[in-house]
Amino acid sequence: MRIWGLPSARATGVQAKLGQTMLKGFLERYPQYAPEPFHMLAIREGGMDEGPLMAIATGVEPHGIYVNFRQSSTYINHGFLAPLEFLLARHLSDNPRVREVNENGEWVEDPTETEIADALARLKSKAVPAVWPVIYREAEPRPGIPPGKHVWALPYGTLVKALVYRKDVFKRAGLDPERPPQDWSEFLDYCRRIKTLPNTFGSHLARGDHVSYYIYNFIVANGGRFMRRDPDGTWHAAFNTPAVAEAIYFTLRLMKEPYTIDGET
Repeated sequence: MRIWGLPSARATGVQAKLGQTMLKGFLERYPQYAPEPFHMLAIREGGMDEGPLMAIATGVEPHGIYVNFRQSSTYINHGFLAPLEFLLARHLSDNPRVREVNENGEWVEDPTETEIADALARLKSKAVPAVWPVIYREAEPRPGIPPGKHVWALPYGTLVKALVYRKDVFKRAGLDPERPPQDWSEFLDYCRRIKTLPNTFGSHLARGDHVSYYIYNFIVANGGRFMRRDPDGTWHAAFNTPAVAEAIYFTLRLMKEPYTIDGET
């Protein structure tokens, strides 16, 4: 198996060490597999999307790839992914013929409906409930893509955004280190007080091309969304709302608005 994203044996970071330990445990349990690392093609100044698409287009794609939720709709609707519950059912079945292929590369037999249902339940047990509707969903109706809902990709980690603050900086700014800001007004006030300290910033917000990603927590906290889905399943842009405008205005205040503390602007 060619797998994109295998941990490097030379890497020494905490995340790499964790990956190496997981891979070692997997190979000890399933010695019949021989995963090979795959390195995606890269374009100068390119993002993370070009490599997989170029590999798929040129016919040298790996057997397993990293898929995040943003990419998943494209991959699912273009037939790049195989439903995982079928593959897991083949692996777990007591019938060896479901793992055999004929001279044309076609499966000799398929798992039973019960085996597929059991595999689906096992995959669901590994998922955070809030993300299950994204994991288990229907592709657009297109030739060659299995109809109905399927598990197309399963996260190996869930991204969680949180506000992290330094207690020592809070103390230096005269703030209670055990009491983080409770609302936007306090957050703005705390940031401004911390900014008065020498060589210190009140908060860190990424800017540039990806600023919409980094301020999305403010938008969601205010009740806004970038996209919404109609009852018929159609997605549409949903950011033209007062809630989103208020969140953007708040982030602009954080970045741009002059203020005065102790007589100094």
